[in-house]
Amino acid sequence: MGLIGLATNLFFYGRLSTSLVAVGSGHPWWQVLTLPVAGGLVIGLMARFGSEKIRGHGMPEAIEAILVGGSRIAPKVAVLKPVSAAISIGSGGPSAPKGPSS
Repeated sequence: MGLIGLATNLFFYGRLSTSLVAVGSGHPWWQVLTLPVAGGLVIGLMARFGSEKIRGHGMPEAIEAILVGGSRIAPKVAVLKPVSAAISIGSGGPSAPKGPSS
């Protein structure tokens, strides 16, 4: 939860804080439209240059790691997957079952 709070504070308020804040209606329209896009671009760069395994919903990758990899997940993926989900949710992206949290 701290990562989501950090991402929300950075994207919407420009401050370093892990406290969870509700994004209210006092933001300009351009910010509400562009911040989810910026978050998506950051995640795209993470997937392109970090690890392609952060793509997807998580469960297929977890099952593959159990069946094929001896229940081991690469440390890079273990760090990038929750960070990418926090950036997506914190920048205003989806958090429904079809989003990064599933």
